[in-house]
Amino acid sequence: MESCLQVVEEDIILEQRRNSLSRTGAELLIAGELSPAETLRLLGLLELGVDLEIIGDHAESIAKNCAMLGQKPIAESLVGLHEMTHQATRILRRSLTALAQSDAKLAYRALHGSSEQDCVYIKVYQELMNCIFQDEGSVQRANHLVWVAHDLQLITDRATRITRRVITLISGAELVNSDTADQRQDWQTNLMDAWLESA
Repeated sequence: MESCLQVVEEDIILEQRRNSLSRTGAELLIAGELSPAETLRLLGLLELGVDLEIIGDHAESIAKNCAMLGQKPIAESLVGLHEMTHQATRILRRSLTALAQSDAKLAYRALHGSSEQDCVYIKVYQELMNCIFQDEGSVQRANHLVWVAHDLQLITDRATRITRRVITLISGAELVNSDTADQRQDWQTNLMDAWLESA
């Protein structure tokens, strides 16, 4: 519980720092002393700050759901959730390191394997739905874990977005992301339909 509260408190700090970054960025833009290249880089960094704050919001959501779980998680899902956590943090850590070192190759490597997260999410989701089907008493716990998995998936999506932005900031090459929000929503709807049919 203490760790969950700490995450919530740190998300507030993250929001304050992002607001401070936005104010500083606005002041620099208003001053009009930046070159076109510097202006584009600043705008990219400000957008990256927004992405990081959104990741913080998802982390806060995970913390709140974990707090609701207490000491009774569903063991079958933990391996997949740990794998999703590792994947998300790996992408984010590499992309931010790449930005700090201006290393486009490291940023490109961070993208490798990012698509595997969807497969892990499907597995976790199916395991939790099976737990609900077999034990009605696990509905509430499974629901919290479904939301944890969903937030982890969104964190990975956002970390991948950050990586693409970092590559653009370093090399100027803009990567096109073919996965749209509508496609993701359709994919999740189809997943639910498939599970209902199998049940």
